[in-house]
Amino acid sequence: MPTIREILRDKVSLDIRSVDRVLLNGWVKNLQMAGGVVTFIREQRGWEIPSPVMLNNLTVAFRTAVEQFAAARGLEIVDFEKGESKEERAQRALTQFSGKSGVVLIGKAQEETVSFKGRRNDKGTKVWFTYRRETVRVTHYYFYVLDEDFGLAFIKVCTYLPFAVKVCFNGHAWAKQQLTKEGIAFDALDNGFAQCADPRRLQALCHQLTAAAIQAFFDRWVDQLPWPLSPAERDAGYQHDLSVWQLEVSRTQVFADPEQGRALKQDPKDNRARRTEMMINNPYDFGCPRGIANCADLVALGERFNERLLAPGPRDR
Repeated sequence: MPTIREILRDKVSLDIRSVDRVLLNGWVKNLQMAGGVVTFIREQRGWEIPSPVMLNNLTVAFRTAVEQFAAARGLEIVDFEKGESKEERAQRALTQFSGKSGVVLIGKAQEETVSFKGRRNDKGTKVWFTYRRETVRVTHYYFYVLDEDFGLAFIKVCTYLPFAVKVCFNGHAWAKQQLTKEGIAFDALDNGFAQCADPRRLQALCHQLTAAAIQAFFDRWVDQLPWPLSPAERDAGYQHDLSVWQLEVSRTQVFADPEQGRALKQDPKDNRARRTEMMINNPYDFGCPRGIANCADLVALGERFNERLLAPGPRDR
């Protein structure tokens, strides 16, 4: 039986390997344990007694900062409805956005997270509080941003300590932004490329999406967005570290004649291309730590899996 690679030979006009959708977690390592919360309240906020009142103050101050940020830019803070496609809402807002970079949409939603709850636990005559982690349902802000390097992406920030963060971007959007900067013409597919004036350069750009570029993107927007932790606190060790939550590695093959590819049903793109995609949901499944420093290893792993699907060896058949 012929392999998929053999079936597609001489039928493909463009063949591109790229990172597709990436989801990252942002977490503050010094705020993951109860003792760290007490230390933060006492040493960073200057409260001798680690009262949970301080946690509420942090939430109120952050929400106020977001509201002021939105008002200063003429942005409405949208309440996302249950089941609504946030991506579609952001895409509609993007059509009304005229800048090259900036916040396109701010949305909010009530979602579950793990936060800390303080309980009074006096030490003799001294008032004291202890903390434990609990699941709560609280407000999260979605900042949809247009970035000159990454295109449309979002950063979601929880309004309660330890201020969990999610980051989402698309590697194809990254590549499109780079092509545009270099003046290289291309036609887009839905989340991909139909053709490109310089396919070799396109492939090279796809492979330039590095952990350093991702970190720079995140740091750039932390400095621009309202943030629950001050620059001084971040410098003191209360910055968000990024880890991989989900990473998709794709190979998109565009048919010279779409009729030739319709028999292959695997994730068709605009009836013109075939998408092969490896989704990594837990790097630990492959013996790889979650930190973004390991992105290159995860991408290489995904590409190897895609290659095995297209041209399996004797043991894979």
